[in-house]
Amino acid sequence: MINKIAVAVTIILVMIFGILAWVAFHYYGKYSSEVTTNATLTKENKSAALVVANQERLVNIFNTIAGATLNEQAKNKSDSQEREVVIQTVLKTEPCAVTIVPAAAATVLLDHYNAIRQNTGAADTGQFDATVSSQPATK
Repeated sequence: MINKIAVAVTIILVMIFGILAWVAFHYYGKYSSEVTTNATLTKENKSAALVVANQERLVNIFNTIAGATLNEQAKNKSDSQEREVVIQTVLKTEPCAVTIVPAAAATVLLDHYNAIRQNTGAADTGQFDATVSSQPATK
């Protein structure tokens, strides 16, 4: 009877040891895969953070350039308006400002203008630029 109890206890202990070994290897495998996944995700996170930081830097550079361009455009427009006022004031006092351009001179200039527009090297002579169109000579 003692042999049967000893054999039963031994079998139970071996089964407990086997179950514990299986549980240990099972969770160790899961732990190993989670460590690998965690390392991969950490690398991806750092890479994404670098990309976002680079994009932020590029947007800041673009905004700086755009701001400087807008400031320069506003300055140029202001300078241009000041020059227009000066020129208009000077022309008001000049006697030639009210003199009409002779028709012969205007015709020659308009013909020359039209000849230049039609004889440009690589341009399609059948289509004129919409912003600078051909002007008919007035006689």
